[in-house]
Amino acid sequence: MSEEPKKTLALDTDWITATLMAFLFLVLALYGGFAVWRFTQGRFYVFTHAPSWETYLLAVYGTCLWFMLKDRWTRTLLALILVGPIVRVALYWLGSPAALRAAAPGFAFLHLGIIALAIVLLVSWFRKRAKLV
Repeated sequence: MSEEPKKTLALDTDWITATLMAFLFLVLALYGGFAVWRFTQGRFYVFTHAPSWETYLLAVYGTCLWFMLKDRWTRTLLALILVGPIVRVALYWLGSPAALRAAAPGFAFLHLGIIALAIVLLVSWFRKRAKLV
């Protein structure tokens, strides 16, 4: 009896991009989990309190990644993800008017939808590039 060689999983991309996208997926999953927790607890302090550490992490890491990536589709997805954290950090440091603080629940719900869409698209990105060899 001859044994069939074991198949391994291979990604059709370079290891740096795969590592960065995996880290982005991890950060988005954590960020989305924290955002869902805050949303379900009714803590809509998007503009009234200092941004959390994961907001700064996502804004800085995502901006660096945006400049490193060349694929237009991926950069567009990343830009959609980064709108929330960058706006949140900028408005905190610039001071936000009361009208924006009143709109925080709606913005938080919209941002949750964008995070969920980004996670689905990242999974799709990995599935498109994964092959069994």
